[in-house]
Amino acid sequence: MGIKPTYPGVYVEESPSGSHPIPGVSTSATGFVGIARQGLFGQPVRVLSFADFQRIFGGLEANAELGYSVMQFFLNGGSDAWVVRVNDLGEIASAVTTFDEVDQLGLLCIPGSVDPAGLQAAITYCDQRRTFFIVDPPSGDLKIAQDLATTMRGSGTSNAAMYFPPITVADPLSGGSARVSAPGGSVAGMIARTDMGQGVWAAPAGAGAHLIGALGVEPTIDDATSQSLAAAGINPIRSIPHAGVVVWSAHTTAVSEQWKYVPVRRLAIYIEASLISGLQWAVFEPNDQLLWVQMCNLVTAFLSELWKRGAFKGSTGDEAFLVKCGLEVMTKSDIDEGRAALLVGFAPVMPREMVMLKVTVQLSSR
Repeated sequence: MGIKPTYPGVYVEESPSGSHPIPGVSTSATGFVGIARQGLFGQPVRVLSFADFQRIFGGLEANAELGYSVMQFFLNGGSDAWVVRVNDLGEIASAVTTFDEVDQLGLLCIPGSVDPAGLQAAITYCDQRRTFFIVDPPSGDLKIAQDLATTMRGSGTSNAAMYFPPITVADPLSGGSARVSAPGGSVAGMIARTDMGQGVWAAPAGAGAHLIGALGVEPTIDDATSQSLAAAGINPIRSIPHAGVVVWSAHTTAVSEQWKYVPVRRLAIYIEASLISGLQWAVFEPNDQLLWVQMCNLVTAFLSELWKRGAFKGSTGDEAFLVKCGLEVMTKSDIDEGRAALLVGFAPVMPREMVMLKVTVQLSSR
């Protein structure tokens, strides 16, 4: 009810806004599946530090990669992890689906496991969930790693990246002596650090993508091997003088040229997930011109803010992104069946053509 002034003066009335600004979703919350010495089985538990992991899951276990990967994740800048404990790695296929309970899951790691059924389950889940899968090498054997990369490419997924070789870390269980470990937890932490410091559109590779706590790599990668790995869709991890142990490229396992680069694919995932989440309010609105204009304006504002932060190339907004909606992109069938659609395009910072996404909101039949 409005204010009814009864005497001269200045009156302020607060009223709810009809605007629904689109917030960006989390990109670096990371899921881990593996064997631990204690804790609940088969359900995701949130841990916000390695101390949390030690208290809940019992800390490091000499014959299991999970604890070391979680330790390295937090050491490298990760801040939000969800851990699912399993009895054995053969349970991974069923374990990954338990992450449905987590609202926003940006990354997935299955430390040290290359079980075919588990990998396929993780790939399928990440494709459905818009989550990015960090794939560990099966061993330090280059040929076996290349065979796995071929399998990953054959899966058709664009939501995964593979890293090689394993790294060495100081093992607290053996007085700090070097231990060969899967690199996925370190890589996930570095990606989270890059997301928070620069943005999901920044390449998690190069001299700045150093893996904190990594003593070295096993085996050592030279220039020729590095090029061979990159050609196979594997991101080499290298020990570089004055830079430390660093991730040297940012390629996905995708065959598609459009999704070749990790930052381009993850930026697209981020935009898709943010729009899906941020446009939920529209589900119960009439499918008319007013709705289409509102949606266009909100998506334009969201993308404009990303452009200002450096997510897209282009000296003007028109060069950096586009948003089309309404009758430009919708058919009569869309309208009759209660679908409101938008066409969204963006120009990645990396030298590529504009990426196009179609976002559809299925409206409730009121």
